[in-house]
Amino acid sequence: MNTGRRILALALATLLPACGFHLRGDLGLPAQRMPVYVKAPATSRVGPALVRRLAAAGVPVSTDPGAAGMVIQVFDEQQDSRVVAVNQAGKVVASELRLRVDYRVEARAGGELVPRQTLRLAREQINPEIEVLGKAEEAALMRKDLVADMADRILQQVRVRLR
Repeated sequence: MNTGRRILALALATLLPACGFHLRGDLGLPAQRMPVYVKAPATSRVGPALVRRLAAAGVPVSTDPGAAGMVIQVFDEQQDSRVVAVNQAGKVVASELRLRVDYRVEARAGGELVPRQTLRLAREQINPEIEVLGKAEEAALMRKDLVADMADRILQQVRVRLR
């Protein structure tokens, strides 16, 4: 590698953290807010996704809210779908899968770190008439991806608020 490329690579490596880029495994949560407790309804899919994401990033997850540095509380979560387009025969050719989550984040002492708010995500599913098989599985995978993406979005907002 010539010297010019090395300098360019070094400059880019130096600038990436400055623009907010972080490796996927690094959540950038402050150490004084560890461990994290996730409180969610028993039927929640986002709560377990948050726990998996935190654990995968090496963030300690507590099973005791009293021992936690912060608590991520999921209040409500709704998944639904709606028809976006139909063909001339009235058959659905596109639908939208949606996920809405209400959550907040509290400190151990009880102060709010992130006030209660609602996040919404949506994905469009195209239903061509010639590709009928596998649409149910595709929708299930898209819903699973929505849940994982929602967990990532919540953690991203937490990280930004705690800077």
